[in-house]
Amino acid sequence: AKNLMGFGPWSDPSDPVYTATSSAEQPDPPAACDPTGIDFIDLDVRRPFANGCPVVGFLLQVREIAMGRQTSFGGDRTIAIPSFEELEQDRLDALVPSWGDAADDDAGAEEKEGEESVADPNVCRLRAVGLLADKTYDFRVAALNEHGASEWSLPSKRARTQPPLRPAAVKELRPDEVYPTACVFSWQMPKFHGAPIEDYKIEQQRTARPPGEQELDEDAAGEAGALEEGSAAAARAAEANRDLHVFHTLGRGDVLNRRVDDLVAGSTYRFRVAAINSVGIGVYSPWTSEITVTDECCGDPWEG
Repeated sequence: AKNLMGFGPWSDPSDPVYTATSSAEQPDPPAACDPTGIDFIDLDVRRPFANGCPVVGFLLQVREIAMGRQTSFGGDRTIAIPSFEELEQDRLDALVPSWGDAADDDAGAEEKEGEESVADPNVCRLRAVGLLADKTYDFRVAALNEHGASEWSLPSKRARTQPPLRPAAVKELRPDEVYPTACVFSWQMPKFHGAPIEDYKIEQQRTARPPGEQELDEDAAGEAGALEEGSAAAARAAEANRDLHVFHTLGRGDVLNRRVDDLVAGSTYRFRVAAINSVGIGVYSPWTSEITVTDECCGDPWEG
């Protein structure tokens, strides 16, 4: 209290009273950033008013825009964001001048004029991944705090991903099992660059035949220029070339293993694989080490 003599002593503190908090306000529509990627689109989202609880992330929904069919938002994904304090500290750190040559700073001043040198801590960059190439999408977001999700924003403006490319190279073709006349291989799916993988092609190349059959190769090579259909020479050449250079396809893109049969026991082979999508065939994997199939092979992994 106060009178003519001044203020009196303070009262005892009251019991704690907390202000009410709630979920964040509805965010503004996200804005797509250029350039887009083959299978992703970056979005800028402004952090909405938090209503007393910090916004810790966003829910993101995607909708493909397709002619002739109705689509809806879906594919909910949660994306965490840095706190406002962390982004504000980064902004302040960017404003601290470096201890450089003053003349250099003056020379570069005109170039930097009008450019935004630091990011707005209220704007968050989100990335929508797993999209298909050459497709049009729009997006909406909801802000998250400890009370849950806000209302969904209005849809963003439409954005389109880049056209697809051929698949990347398969990193490794692994021989898992080796038999007298067959090999079983497996591999990991490579990046498909916006167009789903539709098939795989395994290339088989023979590098050596059994010692007792090497004359087949020599005879076929010597008679290659004068073969008559149905002749003995043609039969020998066909036998010699049967497993010389062969391609195997799977007919589907969701299988990551293949058994290669009809090998000749005692022969040596090497293999490689490539993925295929709607654009074409990708880069082949490196060749496997040379694999010699013998009658002693019983399904054990190749140790060569």
